[in-house]
Amino acid sequence: MSSLAGLGLGNVMADLEHRMAELRSRLSSSRGDVARQTLTLQQTASDLSRRVQQLRMLQEGAKAINSSLALEDLLTLIVTNAAQVVREARCSLALLDEDEGQVVTCAVSDLPTDRVRAARLALSDGIASWVVRNAQPVRIGRVADDPRAAGMKEWPAASLISVPLLTDERTIGALTATSPDEDAFSDEDLVSLAVFAAQAVIAVKNARLYQSAQERRSELEALLRGIGDAVVATDARLRLTALNPIAARIFGVQRGVTAGQRLSEVIDNAELVALFEETLSGHEPSLMRELVLPAGGGEAAVRFYQALATPVLGEGGEVRGAVVVLRDITQQRELDQVKSDFLSVVSHELKTPLHSIKGFVDIILMGKTGPVSETQQDFLETVRQQAEALQMIINDLLAFSRLEAGQIRLRIERVLVGQVVQGVVARMAPLADEAKLQLVNLVPGDFGLIAADEPRLEQVVTNLLSNAVKFTQEGSVSISASDLGHEVQVSVADTGIGIPADQLHRIFDRFYQVDGTATRSYRGAGLGLTICKHIVEYHGGRIWAESTEGQGSTFHFVLPKSPPQPGVLGMDFTSERRQQSQAVSAQE
Repeated sequence: MSSLAGLGLGNVMADLEHRMAELRSRLSSSRGDVARQTLTLQQTASDLSRRVQQLRMLQEGAKAINSSLALEDLLTLIVTNAAQVVREARCSLALLDEDEGQVVTCAVSDLPTDRVRAARLALSDGIASWVVRNAQPVRIGRVADDPRAAGMKEWPAASLISVPLLTDERTIGALTATSPDEDAFSDEDLVSLAVFAAQAVIAVKNARLYQSAQERRSELEALLRGIGDAVVATDARLRLTALNPIAARIFGVQRGVTAGQRLSEVIDNAELVALFEETLSGHEPSLMRELVLPAGGGEAAVRFYQALATPVLGEGGEVRGAVVVLRDITQQRELDQVKSDFLSVVSHELKTPLHSIKGFVDIILMGKTGPVSETQQDFLETVRQQAEALQMIINDLLAFSRLEAGQIRLRIERVLVGQVVQGVVARMAPLADEAKLQLVNLVPGDFGLIAADEPRLEQVVTNLLSNAVKFTQEGSVSISASDLGHEVQVSVADTGIGIPADQLHRIFDRFYQVDGTATRSYRGAGLGLTICKHIVEYHGGRIWAESTEGQGSTFHFVLPKSPPQPGVLGMDFTSERRQQSQAVSAQE
C-alpha cells in the first residue's frame, strides 16, 4: 500500500516537473518575444523620431529657402538645408544653362560659392546631367558599379541619391546627396529629398523672376537716365513709380523723392495731374497735350513741351498706371514762328510787284501800247498764266500765315452747303473745260443748312475741286453730299493719278508734296490741303482722303450742323480741339 502511494506521488511530482518545464519554456519564449517586440518598438520609435526630425528639417528648410530672393544666396541655402534633411550628407545643386546647353554645379553644401564657381565640378558631367536629361530620380548604392556616375571619379562618393528640379513640365536642374559610405540612403531619403526639391524649385523660380525683374528695372532706369525727354509714370492711384532726371529738372523736384509718393505731392502742376487723371480713365489709347512751363535760370520766361500720355494696361486690359513723355518743343515753336513771319513778309513783298506785272501784261495784251504780234501774245499769255499761278501760291502763303497767327476770325451764320457748292462749280467749270474734264455736281441747291463761315467753306470746296482738276488728266471730277443726321458730309471724287498708300497720311501736312522734286509736273506751295484741314477742324469737323494710286482719289469732309461755339470764332490751331480732330481723322 505504501509502495502504491509512493508510486502515485512520484507520478504527480513528475507531472508537476513536466508542467514546470513547459511553463519555464513558455516564459523563456515570452521573454524573447517581449525582447523582440521591445526592440521593434524601439526601432520604430527611433525611425519615427528620425522621420519627425526629417519632416521638421524639411519644414524649416522650406521656410528658409522661401525667405531669400537673391539667387546665389538661395542656392547656398538649398544645399545647406538639404544636407540636414538627408542625414548630414554632402548635397549639391546643379542647374541647366540653357544658353550653353550644359548642366553646371552651382552650389555644394560644404564648399564656398567662389570655389564651386571656379571648379565647375565634375558632378556636372555625371549623375546630375543624367537626371536632368531623363527627368527621373535615382538612388545608387554603389557608385563605382554604376555607369551613370562615370563622370564622378574625382568626387568622393560611394553612394548617392539625386532628384530632378521640375517646373512647368521642364527640368531646370538636379539636387544630389552623396555619402562616402555604400548603401547610405534609403527610399525614404529619396522621397524626403524629392519633397524638399519640390519646395526648392519654387524658390528658384521666384528668385529667377525676381532677378529678371531687377535686371529689367536696372535697364529701364539706365534708359530713363539716358533718354533726352522727360518721363513721369504713376500707378492707377496716382502714386509715383518713375521720374527720370530730365523730368526732375523741368519740374524742380528735389532729391529724396521715393516711389509711392502721390504725384501731386512731388510735382506742383495741375495740368500734368489732370492729364494723368484723364489718361487713367482709360477712355483714350493715348492723349497729347501742350504744356507751358516756367523756364529756369536766365532762359526765356517759358518753355513749351509736347506731352504724350499713354495708359499702362494689365493682362486683363485694366488700366494699372500711366506714363507721360514730355518733349521740349520750344525751339520748334520759335522756328515755326520765324518761318511764319518770313512767309508773311515775303508774301506781302511779292504781292505788290506781282500786281504791277499782271497789270502791265493786261495793258499790253489790250493793245494800248501798240500792236502785239501773235508770238508776243502767246508769250504774254504764258506770263499772265504764270503770274496767276504765283498769285494763288502767294494767297495760300498769306492765308496760312494768318491762320497760324490766329488773325483770321470765323463769322458763323446759316449757310446752305448746296448753294456754296453750286457757286464754286460754276467758277471752276471753265478750268475743267480747258482740261477737257467732266465736272459733275450732285449736290442740290437747297441741301445742307448748317452753321458755318461761308467764305471759309467756299475756300475748302474750291481748294478740293481745284486739286481734283489739277491732278486729273482725263475722266471726270464729281462732288456729292449726304446728310448724316447732326452732320453733313461733302465728298470730291476724281479719276486722276491717285496717291501712294504710304503717303496718304501726310498729304495734309503743310508744304508737303507727293512729288517734292524740283522737276515735278504739278506746281504749288503744298498748303491748300493744310488750309482746308485747319478750317474744317475749327468748325468742329474732320477731313480725310481715300485713294488708289492710278485710279483716282476721294476727299471727304464732315461738318456739324450746329457750331461748336456761337458768334465770332478765332482760329487757334494749337488748341486741344485741333489735336482731338487729328486723332479722329487718323481713325477715319
